[in-house]
Amino acid sequence: QEPLPLLSTAFQSSEKVLIATVGLPARGKSWLSARVVTYINWLGGKAKVFNAGKYRRKILDARESGRSEFFGSKNAKKRDEIAKTVLNEGIKWLHHHGNSVAVFDATNTTPRRRKIIKEAVAKCSIDLNLIFLESICTKKEILRENLLMKVRNSPDFKNIPEKEALSDLKKRIAKYEKVYKEVDDSENTSYIKLQDMTKVTCKGIHGSIALQIANLLMSCHSGHRPIVLLRAAEAKTESIEDLRAEAFKTLRGFEDDDEASTLGSLGPYAEVNSTGSLGPYAEDDDNGSTSNSNARQSASLPKRRGSLSLLPRNSFRMPVTSATSFAKVTSSGKIFISKLKEIAESADWGKSPAVFSSTLPRAIETSQAFDSVKSWSQQWSALNVLDTGLCHGMSVEEIKKKLPDDYKMWKKNPFRYRFPGGESYMDLCHRLSPLVLELERIRRPVVVISHLSTLQALYAYFKAIPIDLAPTVKLEQHTVIILTPNQYGWKERKRNLDNYDIKEQKWKPHCT
Repeated sequence: QEPLPLLSTAFQSSEKVLIATVGLPARGKSWLSARVVTYINWLGGKAKVFNAGKYRRKILDARESGRSEFFGSKNAKKRDEIAKTVLNEGIKWLHHHGNSVAVFDATNTTPRRRKIIKEAVAKCSIDLNLIFLESICTKKEILRENLLMKVRNSPDFKNIPEKEALSDLKKRIAKYEKVYKEVDDSENTSYIKLQDMTKVTCKGIHGSIALQIANLLMSCHSGHRPIVLLRAAEAKTESIEDLRAEAFKTLRGFEDDDEASTLGSLGPYAEVNSTGSLGPYAEDDDNGSTSNSNARQSASLPKRRGSLSLLPRNSFRMPVTSATSFAKVTSSGKIFISKLKEIAESADWGKSPAVFSSTLPRAIETSQAFDSVKSWSQQWSALNVLDTGLCHGMSVEEIKKKLPDDYKMWKKNPFRYRFPGGESYMDLCHRLSPLVLELERIRRPVVVISHLSTLQALYAYFKAIPIDLAPTVKLEQHTVIILTPNQYGWKERKRNLDNYDIKEQKWKPHCT
């Protein structure tokens, strides 16, 4: 019998997208490029930025090519050659199987330059969906911040006094302004135009990937607000989720039956006690009581018909799910909630935050710590734990023995393969994508209260960690992770509330 197929997404289709940025220097083009690439990679696609300035500095000395004189008409031909080289690299990269989005990050401020791009795409042997992404900035305060950010971080201005660098950058911009023309309908091309990160205009946007990019860009803004990631308070159940670390070791490691046997009952879904490190499918301590274990042992696995697996009416998943849903918060968890309530009242991220929690009772109870700080709360089922379906509670050894086809497909691609009746890690990311867009859109402090696998996926997005490594991220219980935006990503602070003395109302020595 044929094994179940791998999870199918838009990124496994033939759709290819080339984004060419448009805009004057210091208008946030590279910031937008980074956001698009991070989002697509997080969803399981393959995206990459091809930056003209980076290539220019590679072949020419930045001390000369980074000065305003280089951007005059005298060097127009040389700049065109650089742009064509980088553009062709991006197009060539898209020809490779699995690569889905290339971002050509350059100014492309004239209709003539954009025509060159369109002609290059027309000559391709594959279908490319070309989209021009234009960033316009008219607000003086935002532009001033952008200019400062560029001169402080760009290699073009390394070791140059800030005042001198700003003056030179403004001269460069003035040269571009003489020839700059916005993308308009007369060019007969698809485009997304952002003005001051508040107004978005789209034309000719079609295809699944392109629409996902447009949705992201309509959600992004440059405002500064903290986003807090927080595991729900500890619950009264035995742990199976921490043992899922063994699954990652298994998938990366053993190649023969003997080594597999050394794992014993430990595995990605093992229902036994352990304090192993957090791994690919690690969750909170949700289930694994004795009654659940007995139910699992006595349950018979359903027979596969074609490509479908049918769950028996009284399957072991029912008591396991029940234990997960109704797990009560421990005394340690209640102390954590009390500490969280006290700290939130004085923290910048605790002032009138939006609080998003999963629908599980322990997450909702944790969210009550913010009731006194004029927050508003929403419960998202998207924040619930990873659903491992029929294999919930099973060890690697059991999966290999009872579902050999599934085991082979899982080992081949553990992050995309969906087990019968459950979801894959990629499913989890796609489930979370509406929440990610909401987190990008919202302009007030946000607190997300969820469980390990979901928070690992969200953390991977904000920190631009490759999604296949997200399950290895260690997120400790009762630790507040505070993320604040910086130039091209998010700055991070961590505070373990177990180190907070609630009686003394202060942190223990050497702890923050």
